[in-house]
Amino acid sequence: MKKDRLITNYSKYNDVALDFKAKQIVESLTENDNFPTTVPSLQDFTALSKEFNVSLNKARTGDKVQIAYKNQLRKQLLSNMQELAINVESQAFNDRSKLMSSGFDVSSNSGITPIITAPKNFTLSDGSNIGEIKLNSSGSPNAISYVHEYTYDELTEEAKWNTEVSSSKAHVFKNLASSKRIYARTRVVGRKGQEVYSNTLSRVVQ
Repeated sequence: MKKDRLITNYSKYNDVALDFKAKQIVESLTENDNFPTTVPSLQDFTALSKEFNVSLNKARTGDKVQIAYKNQLRKQLLSNMQELAINVESQAFNDRSKLMSSGFDVSSNSGITPIITAPKNFTLSDGSNIGEIKLNSSGSPNAISYVHEYTYDELTEEAKWNTEVSSSKAHVFKNLASSKRIYARTRVVGRKGQEVYSNTLSRVVQ
């Protein structure tokens, strides 16, 4: 019988997906009786996760100092996630249900990376209130998170995208500039950091 293992290396995740995964781990380990104490401690890991999230938002301004600090924290977070995953796995004693409760990904027994596909039937519609746009799609099998993105810029390489991470295929952007046109898309993130985009649509904000 092949031993279930936790995935310990998340270096292929981009910053947004890594931030989301760290939050998942914190939420899963909080008050989890399967892992009452961990190394590093949940308190320390939570603090680092929050600090990375703050640095990620600050780095979006393009400031080189903030980007360098964010990259430094990313390395620390990846190292802590690896150490924490190894510690959690040692406490689970090959109990798959315990491993899955940790928030870390459990490697497939087949060794095959699940394929992810672009979300189909992607649509934009008005939200319930002024300044809202709703994104929806039929989702993608094997997705672990959805990164919903929009920009007011024309679709060039210089366009600056605003991102919001969710576990849901549907999402509502709020507090948008009324009467302005936005471009929006959804990015699907897979278990091993694979990424696939939906098509990009545009709509004028009500």
